Parts: sequence; C-alpha cells; structure tokens
Amino acid sequence: MKADKILYPGISLWLLLLIPVILAGFYPTYLAKLPGTMGGIIHIHTLFMSCWLILAITQPMLIRKKKIRWHRTLGKLSYVVMPLVLFFGYMVIRFSYLGRIDRAGGTGADIATLAFIKSELYIPIIYLAWLAVFYILAVSWRRRMIYHATFMFAAILTVLGPSVDRIIFQVYEYYDREFDLFAEVAVFVLIDILLLGLLYYHWRNNYPIRAAALALSIYLIGQLGYFLLPKTQGWQMFVTWIMV
Repeated sequence: MKADKILYPGISLWLLLLIPVILAGFYPTYLAKLPGTMGGIIHIHTLFMSCWLILAITQPMLIRKKKIRWHRTLGKLSYVVMPLVLFFGYMVIRFSYLGRIDRAGGTGADIATLAFIKSELYIPIIYLAWLAVFYILAVSWRRRMIYHATFMFAAILTVLGPSVDRIIFQVYEYYDREFDLFAEVAVFVLIDILLLGLLYYHWRNNYPIRAAALALSIYLIGQLGYFLLPKTQGWQMFVTWIMV
C-alpha cells in the first residue's frame, strides 16, 4: 500500500474533535488554575504531551496533502518527544502517588488506605502503558501503512481516558454524586466501540484486520486487568516497587 494512500478519509477532522474534548476535561482541573501552585513536573508533562498530540493530529493531514517527506520528518521528531512524554507521565503519576501517601500520613498510614491508593494507580498506569505499547508497535510497523496507522490511532485513543474521565467526574460533582465504576467502564466501552468500528471498516474495505484486532485485544486485556488486578498482593507489590 502506497504511503500517500488515504486510508481514512476525514480522519484529520475527527482527530481535531479531540481538542475540545481535552479542553473540556482539563479546563477546570488544570487550565483554569494556571499558573497555580501545581508541581512543575505537571507543566512539563503537559508541554510534551501537547507536542505529541499536535504531531499525531498533523500527520494524517500531511498524508492527505501528499507531504510524505514532512510526515516522515515529524515522525522522527516523535522519537524524541514520546520518550519524554512517557518519562514525565510516569513522574506525574509518582508525584501524585507520593503526595497522596504523604497526605494519608506517610508509610505509617492505615494499611487499607495505602492499599486503596495503590489500587487507584491502575488507571493512570495502564493508560501510560497502552500509549507506550501502541507507539512502539506503530514505529515497528512504520513501513506497513495499515498497521502503522492503526496502532497510531490506538495510541491516540489513550487521550480519551484522562479527558473523558474528568468530564464525567465534573458531571458527578455537579450532581453531588460519588465518582464510581461506571465512569471508567464508560470510557472503556467508548474506546472499544471505536476500535470495533475500525475493525469493521478494515474488513469492509478488504484491509488486513490483524492490527485492529490486536489493538482491540490489548485494550481488552488491560480493561480486564482493571477488574482483577488492583486489589491483589502482586499489584500492591508492583506499585511499591515502581514508585520508589
């Protein structure tokens, strides 16, 4: 398949819809509080994440306009940006974790409280892991356009987690309701529906479906882990180990 073939007509416009979703999710908790007293690590992560999102949204536009050289050049730029996104993403998770532990009374806090804090880290960790996995797959298959585009699309979908979660949380807060399981599951279902739609699109257009099926499977495995892992001893030990 030629590099300048347009696999998903109109995908650039759909990706642009992510911008208002992200703004709606992060405005009350981040943008509205700037400059605020938040840790500098959060601002650094936001900067690099914004750079990557701009690259990701711009890339299909360049393909559409047959700017293949620019597409490849910006793709190489992501080799620098993405490791920084992942590193500072981890640092933000760690910053938040240590802050919660400190507010709970440090290592002397109630065991149940510490276990709860560690269990709640599953969501940010799994979204960061998904981003890393799909980006690596996209780069590994950069010479197979259908695979590359599919895995990049799956990587971009990780933005929905932290964005839509925050939107739902704001709705819950407005109605004075407790943030519950439905919020996380709703985002999972949204991502699964989008990937199922992509899978159907590939099948309908006689494209290889392996990449879309793999992306959906990776998401489903991580989603299943959400219900099985956070309260296990293994997960608790894992969090203690990586958050040192």
